[in-house]
Amino acid sequence: MKTFQRILKYAPLQRFILPFFSFAFIASIFNILTFTLIQTLLDVLFVNNKTESIVKPNQNFSLEYLINYFNYFKANFKTEYGSVKTLWLVCGIIIGCVLISNLFRYLSARIIETVKGYTVLSLRKTVFNKALDLNLAYFSDKRKGDIISRLTTDIQEVENSIGKAFSAIFKDVILMIIYFAVLFWRSWELTIFSLLIIPISGFVIGSLTKKLKESATDVQQNQSNLLSLFDEVFGGIRVIKGFGAEKYISEKFNNENSGYYKSWIKMVFRQEAAPPVSEILGITLVATILLYGGTMVLSGHSSMTA
Repeated sequence: MKTFQRILKYAPLQRFILPFFSFAFIASIFNILTFTLIQTLLDVLFVNNKTESIVKPNQNFSLEYLINYFNYFKANFKTEYGSVKTLWLVCGIIIGCVLISNLFRYLSARIIETVKGYTVLSLRKTVFNKALDLNLAYFSDKRKGDIISRLTTDIQEVENSIGKAFSAIFKDVILMIIYFAVLFWRSWELTIFSLLIIPISGFVIGSLTKKLKESATDVQQNQSNLLSLFDEVFGGIRVIKGFGAEKYISEKFNNENSGYYKSWIKMVFRQEAAPPVSEILGITLVATILLYGGTMVLSGHSSMTA
């Protein structure tokens, strides 16, 4: 976390944070509306006209009023124009919500990428200038391959991580806050139950992430060793040829190359294990929540409908 805080110093957040939060908030609202309208779509398909209430709700400033008013509008529209035209209307509104949600999600993603680009630009400039300011003794102790690796591979890894971290900290936090607000409004009991079992999957995924971090560190170190070896070999190729040390250098390269492969394949295997593990945990959690929520509905202990 301290490392990420240091990296944030290079991010121009003041210029972009307000438009980003605005776009992300709008995208989240319309994303939730899309899910809400799916229930309305199912009502149009399966609920008989006689069972629908067409009483106009009392006006107030709440999400419940908006949903009730839409249901009132939909019920009257269905009564006047029939189920088929109502189906067209609801599908059109769903498509519209999806378009707006994804438009603003795209705009927020552009801001994230812009911030990421500026951050990496400033970070690479700082690292390069720092390397130029170091004294000659440092370059005598360090191999050039290590320095080149810091300016290329390590900066690239930071660039890949920044986008995901910014998205998780800013965009996903906004989405989570809005989602949980709606979930607590719908059923606080089911939401509390969900919060109690989610940390189980979080612990497993966190352990897997820690292993991935260790593997990535090994890959970077082995890649740095390879770059240093390349620099040493091709910088002193005349000396190697003069002493007939090709076989020794070839064996050294094979050892470094094999070490890089082993660390890389270990990291890749762990990366490929992440999606199936996450899917298994996700489906298990959803099934558990459905079991608990379904039991509440069927036993009559919840105000929610199926």
